Amino acid sequence: MVAKAQKLTSPKLAMPNATVRKAGSVRVKRTSVPAMIAYQNWNEAFVKANPGERIAIIRGGAKAEMLAGGSEFFNISANNFQRIIGIPPATASRKIRTKSLLGPAESERLARVALIEAEAEEVFGSQEVAKDWLLTKNNALGDVPLELLDTEIGAMEVKKVLSAIAYGGAV
Repeated sequence: MVAKAQKLTSPKLAMPNATVRKAGSVRVKRTSVPAMIAYQNWNEAFVKANPGERIAIIRGGAKAEMLAGGSEFFNISANNFQRIIGIPPATASRKIRTKSLLGPAESERLARVALIEAEAEEVFGSQEVAKDWLLTKNNALGDVPLELLDTEIGAMEVKKVLSAIAYGGAV
């Protein structure tokens, strides 16, 4: 039986929702809705693509703006999402600023996140519940599922737990 997950406020995943100025006043950061919508559209298109199309998308490279959209979609900091995708913050900033494409390795990790999120959404029947599950520490995994998607082995473990939840198996 899958251990019940507990909500985690992971410092690795925390989204800085505000910045503090010198005088102590707080200014809330605004999200870029177009970047998040572009990310969601890319995810949906990627998940629906056949294997040959997926490979071509990965080899051709995803738009770097997907990094900003992904962090906003999951409501985590840009640096944390970039770490999961495996791209240094300076490189990510430069690629976003110059409207460059991600390399095949980063695009493949972005695709991995898209596929796992889609699988979680299918298992839980809701995008919000799937995102919550991906951002909550899971006792069977020993970590936050989204944090494990930076490696293929981590992604396989997350898929095992999702399968156990979907089909009632043991982990």
